[in-house]
Amino acid sequence: MLHLPKLNSGINSINGQWEKLCRKIQAYIEHHPLTNSNAGALSRGQIVYASGNRTMDLAQADAEATSRWIAVVSEPTAIGGQGVATTGNIERVLFENGQNPVAGQPVFLSATLAGAGRNTAPAAGWSIRVGIIIDASMYVSGVNPYCDVLLGRCCAPQEIQI
Repeated sequence: MLHLPKLNSGINSINGQWEKLCRKIQAYIEHHPLTNSNAGALSRGQIVYASGNRTMDLAQADAEATSRWIAVVSEPTAIGGQGVATTGNIERVLFENGQNPVAGQPVFLSATLAGAGRNTAPAAGWSIRVGIIIDASMYVSGVNPYCDVLLGRCCAPQEIQI
C-alpha cells in the first residue's frame, strides 16, 4: 500500500477534498493500470499526468494542463500499452541532464524535458513541486540521470505558481 503525505495548507476544507481526491487517484492507479497515450514508450521513472479517461502521458511544466502530475511510471509501458504508476512513496525519478542534485533538495517538474524532474524550480513555466530527493548518489548527467525521490501527492491547485 502506498502512503500519501498530509497536505500542508491552512485551508482545511480544500485540504480535505484534495486529500480525498489524491487518495482516490492513488487507489485507482494501484488497481487499474493506465494506458499510455504518449507517442512513444514510457520508461520507469518518468513523471506522468492524466491525459484522458484511464490514460497517462508525460507531464511537463510548460503548460497548466500537462503540469498536473499524478504519478511516476513504475514499469516500462509500450505505446498504447497498459502500465502502472505510483505516487506518495519513494521512486526512482528521471532528471534533466546538467543538474547537481543533492539529498534533501526539492524536486520540481521540468518545463523543458517532458516526464523529467529537476532540483531547482524552472526559470519559465509552472513551478510544480514533485517531492524531495532521498538519494542522489546514482545521478550521472547523460549516463544515469536518476535520483530516488520521496514523492508528494498529485498536483493541487494551490501548489501552482507562475
